[in-house]
Amino acid sequence: MASIREVPSKVRRFERIGAHTHIKGLGLDENSNAVKIKDGMVGQEKAREAAGLIVKMIQEACMLLITFTRSISVLLPRVSY
Repeated sequence: MASIREVPSKVRRFERIGAHTHIKGLGLDENSNAVKIKDGMVGQEKAREAAGLIVKMIQEACMLLITFTRSISVLLPRVSY
C-alpha cells in the first residue's frame, strides 16, 4: 500500500508592502513647473506640466463660459415655453 506523506511547498507567502499616498495635486510650482517630489507625485515632470496646462485651459474656458452666459442672459429677454 502507498504511504501518505506531506510534500514541502515551494510556494512562498506573498507579503504585500502597500506604500501608498493620497495625491493632493500635480506637484507644480506657481509657474506651472514640475517639482521633483511634491503633492504625492514623483517623476513624470513633462507629463505633469502638460496636465497642468490642460487643467489651466479648462479652468479658463469654464470662466469664459460663465462670463458669456451671464452676459447673454442680461442681453436677451427671457423666453418661456
